[in-house]
Amino acid sequence: MPGTELRIPKVVGKVVLRRWNTAYAISVSYFGVRNPQHFQRDLEDIARLGFTSIIFTFSEEDHRFYQGSLAEFVRRTHQQGLESLYRSLGCLRRLWR
Repeated sequence: MPGTELRIPKVVGKVVLRRWNTAYAISVSYFGVRNPQHFQRDLEDIARLGFTSIIFTFSEEDHRFYQGSLAEFVRRTHQQGLESLYRSLGCLRRLWR
């Protein structure tokens, strides 16, 4: 049927299944996009697909230029009822000197 196809965000990375007690959390990694309008569309798709959390990467570039965008992504993620998780990506040299 036209118009009913599933739009999966191109930035979807590794899908992680974690188990806490008897509930399952299904996470998806999100990286490479720092545009809030683009993220909002992806966030709606991620929630609709049944993911319960988003793993955000945080790089040296994010530290220098995109802290505001990432904070907004986390705020929107929580508003959508999803959990946010973080993983550093190439930060250790800069942050731990």
